[in-house]
Amino acid sequence: MFEPGDPALERLRELLQNLDVNTLTPIEALLKLNELKLALGPA
Repeated sequence: MFEPGDPALERLRELLQNLDVNTLTPIEALLKLNELKLALGPA
């Protein structure tokens, strides 16, 4: 799915590492999920 050093994977990893799921409201969680999906680029 991802190549080593893939910029999309690195961006996704950075976003996930900075995410505190315990502080998100359900709406914020859905918005963050969409942001992560968009960070991966087209399917």
